[in-house]
Amino acid sequence: MKKSILSFILLFTSLASLSITNDMAQTKSGLFTTITTKQGLGSNLVKNVYVTNGDIYAATYGGLSISTNQGESFDNKTVDENGLASNVVFAAYAADGKIYAATVPSQGNTGGLSISDDNGEHFTNYTTANGFGSNDASDVYVQGQHIYVATQDYDGPGGLAISTDGGKHFSNRTTINGLSSDNVISVYAEGETIYAATAPDYDGMGGGLSISTDGGYNFKNFTTGFKSNDISDLFVTAHYIYTTTAYYDGSGGVSVFTKDGQHLRNYTMENGLGSDQAWSIYVNGNELYVGTNHGLSISTDGGEHFSNYTTENGLGGNQVYGVYVYHHIVYAATNHGLSISDEPL
Repeated sequence: MKKSILSFILLFTSLASLSITNDMAQTKSGLFTTITTKQGLGSNLVKNVYVTNGDIYAATYGGLSISTNQGESFDNKTVDENGLASNVVFAAYAADGKIYAATVPSQGNTGGLSISDDNGEHFTNYTTANGFGSNDASDVYVQGQHIYVATQDYDGPGGLAISTDGGKHFSNRTTINGLSSDNVISVYAEGETIYAATAPDYDGMGGGLSISTDGGYNFKNFTTGFKSNDISDLFVTAHYIYTTTAYYDGSGGVSVFTKDGQHLRNYTMENGLGSDQAWSIYVNGNELYVGTNHGLSISTDGGEHFSNYTTENGLGGNQVYGVYVYHHIVYAATNHGLSISDEPL
């Protein structure tokens, strides 16, 4: 969600994490091992996690932490040592020998997108000077030579920055192109089809799911069916779009849409979610993994019923801001470290 609300929630939930929970959620047995700064994380506040080829990329509030030995240790990449645009990393991605880090301005550092082609030893940074609407980069997705950077309107107009030549040039898509808001939180693409999760702007206008079928030149917006238009994450499968919302008043949950944006159903605490403040989602067939404000909620029946995992099961913290599943092992980015399931859940 947009940075003003997101920053407020991160602070508020760190102080009052149990204010909105689901007493009826079923907490399952099962163990996680939690990685912290002791194992090399840049910060115990982990915003997101990405895993590919067994390598783990943890986006933290103290740098981009990378493990090449299945989480036994991490090497942290920072502004001073490796040239990151900022040490506050909101998302990471890796493909074709390159590492991408979406960062936000912090402590005098500009923020923006950082790209490395030498395993994170050195980064080249892309900002508003390269065509971004804002240096407040909340997400990044890459397919081939196409790079999609979701930015928020904290230090600029925001929007969705797109490069079709591997980062040499970027063009910015905004509400002028039909985006429901210039506060773009998450992005995914399939060919010419782009899915953008947005949050309301600073006037409280817009927000919701925006879909383009022409490479981002024009978007169609969908708001019907959401508990809130403050979208925190999205995940796209072969047939469906899954979104999460984590509005500050506690309303939200998971919403499911067809690929053309038609609303199908919502899942909330009534289905067993640990909280209706849902931050993140990963989907594998009928398995849904939802990071909430009170634990990691997992469904094996398409969302009808969830089991909830919390600090009682070894999670580092109950605020799960990012979740990824690789070879049936679950990785949870929490407010107190990166938690990895000891076995498939």
